[in-house]
Order: sequence, then structure tokens, then C-alpha cells
Amino acid sequence: MSDLISDFEDALPSCVKLAYLPSAGMVRLRLSASGEEQFIRTEMDRLVADLSQKIRQFKFGMDDDTIEEVLGKLLLKKA
Repeated sequence: MSDLISDFEDALPSCVKLAYLPSAGMVRLRLSASGEEQFIRTEMDRLVADLSQKIRQFKFGMDDDTIEEVLGKLLLKKA
């Protein structure tokens, strides 16, 4: 994962940090920032969109989504 997004990580502003949070079968990515609130909101929206695009083939959800919930919803849609 880190090789896939190394250019993204290298380009992060100094006020933004990226954490890799591995667990069984997946890696959660967490962006955190400090600074002026309006700038952070705008910048974080842009960064999340950019990161989501870079990992789209591996991404299954956002925030507290679990793979089981996402898979269940996809199966219900197909039914």
C-alpha cells in the first residue's frame, strides 16, 4: 500500500499526517491535521478524494464501514 501511495504521502502538507493502521486482512488509512479549521476542512476534502482515487481498487468503505456490512449491502442489491 505504501508503495502505491508514496507520491501522495510525500506531497502531504506539513500540517497533515497519514497513519497506516493494519489489522487482520486490511489496512485502515487515517488522515489527521491541525491548523486553521476552514483550510483544514477544504484541504482534507481534497486529500480524501485524491487518496480514494489512488486506492480505489482496494477500497471498500469509509469511516466505520466494515467489509461485512459493505458486502452484505452489495449482496442485497443483487438479490
